[in-house]
Amino acid sequence: ATAAPKSASDEKIPDHKNKKQLYVETLREDLATMPSCAEKSTMELLLHFERELLGDPMASQKETVSALLEKLHDQVNEQELFSNDIRISLQNVKTSVYGSNSESAVEDLGKLLEILRPLHIQELKRLVEKTKEAAELIRDKEIILLIGGTGAGKSTTIQFLTGCEMKNVPKEVAPGRYLDHITAVKVPNYPGLKDVISNPEVRSETRYITPVTIPLKDIFGPGETGNIILCDAPGFGDTGGPEVNIANGVGITEALKGCKSVKILALSSFKALGDKAQGIQELAHILINMIANIEDRLDTMHYAFTKYPLKTDINAYILNIKEQMVDKDPSLRSDSAFVAVLKDMIEKTHEKQEKIDPIQGDRKPFIRTLLRGEGITCPEDAFRFSMSPNTQKFIANEAQRYEINIRCAAKRKNIDLVKYYFDILKVLKELTKEGFAKDAYEKSVRFMSENIEELCSVVKEKFNRAFESQDGLREGDVQEYKIFVEYIQGIQKPLGGHLESRLVSPTALIQNIHTEIQKRRQDLGGKDLSSSVVEIYLGNLKMLKKSFPELELEYRKNCKDFEE
Repeated sequence: ATAAPKSASDEKIPDHKNKKQLYVETLREDLATMPSCAEKSTMELLLHFERELLGDPMASQKETVSALLEKLHDQVNEQELFSNDIRISLQNVKTSVYGSNSESAVEDLGKLLEILRPLHIQELKRLVEKTKEAAELIRDKEIILLIGGTGAGKSTTIQFLTGCEMKNVPKEVAPGRYLDHITAVKVPNYPGLKDVISNPEVRSETRYITPVTIPLKDIFGPGETGNIILCDAPGFGDTGGPEVNIANGVGITEALKGCKSVKILALSSFKALGDKAQGIQELAHILINMIANIEDRLDTMHYAFTKYPLKTDINAYILNIKEQMVDKDPSLRSDSAFVAVLKDMIEKTHEKQEKIDPIQGDRKPFIRTLLRGEGITCPEDAFRFSMSPNTQKFIANEAQRYEINIRCAAKRKNIDLVKYYFDILKVLKELTKEGFAKDAYEKSVRFMSENIEELCSVVKEKFNRAFESQDGLREGDVQEYKIFVEYIQGIQKPLGGHLESRLVSPTALIQNIHTEIQKRRQDLGGKDLSSSVVEIYLGNLKMLKKSFPELELEYRKNCKDFEE
């Protein structure tokens, strides 16, 4: 069964509104898990203006917005976040807000949020979960994985191969600005296909690996059995943001390792060729970086070409790249894996050139070719994925930023914020296995445990001096100690999972009181109840038991001892 076709104009408004409503719902969910901070206040303002643009009558009042803006300004100061970029961005936000321009406010708040939060950790976790779900769907299955850079046409090719009716329609990419775009206007009801979305701009819509299963009888008729599974994946070195790059650097390889076999459909777009055939070189290097010993696995490669003029001789074009560029460049010529992939492209395009024509093309012959081809039968040995240098640098910068944020929040004893940053660092450490995140996390654990131990020593020493003094304890001394005990009790749950055995226990602080009582008791020796020092000592105990009920028995025992 297939869904009824919709025109682009029918889809435009509701599709945009649905996306916004989903975004607003996601914003709400993310806010519910966050402590009070500049990032959260920015998101709360963003939520207000997004709801306002959707015509939500429950959007916050102007007074609330003004209070939030003031709070945001204070939090940026408290968290020591003021940089020139943030100062300018915050001023732009205020101009938009006080100018009652909701669209500009959303845009400016989005830019501010990107500066405050380069890595969207909640989105990263969602993408990792989606990748894990996809891994379960393709476990022990034979799949065809589409590979190519952003804009290669992977999503459009999957839509074509699944039997979508495709048309060239103008797509609005900005108010009053349209681009011609090949769009699926009639879509079969296959699981996963609704998540395959193409974009007219060179921006990836695919944010995680997406398998689509098509029964062969739907392609070739009722006599056929079995399925073909096509997997859409984000473009490598993608424009989807660091969350996509990290999640897929972690997840795609693991997902592929669980498959029974993997065939590769490598796509090259005419639009992405570049003046020096960078597109072909990029595709070759994506394959080389992803597949170990690729020279031994070239039989599993299929190449297809998108957006190429029908009269273009692709074989001649790639041959020219080899003769005019590779053969004349010693560094390229010495890259044996690259040369092997290029030769394989030349050989296979000499036999047949698979140009994808989503509107007029017939999918059946190409699908037959894909089905006949060999797959990588030991994917756990074949696939590898190392993050790009840019992504590694980004992770290192973020790890350092969160380490600084933890120190700043600890200085203000903002434990909720300390925990929030610790949680993020731990996620990064566990996901990336990169030394940067691991080092920053371990350094932060050491800093926090040493910081708490140092605080603890200062508080205990001050209390002990007051307890031993001839003047005795004051209410302020006891209150200060009690507040610190409560602080230590309060951090057990949020920080216990991170600091573990290195976290000071409140029991140790109570034990310190017992120790001081015993020491002072011994110092008093055989003095009787009428002695002034005994009076001060018992007065200290009486004052302490009001704040620490567990000392009641200690107080009674001491009173009894001195009475005797």
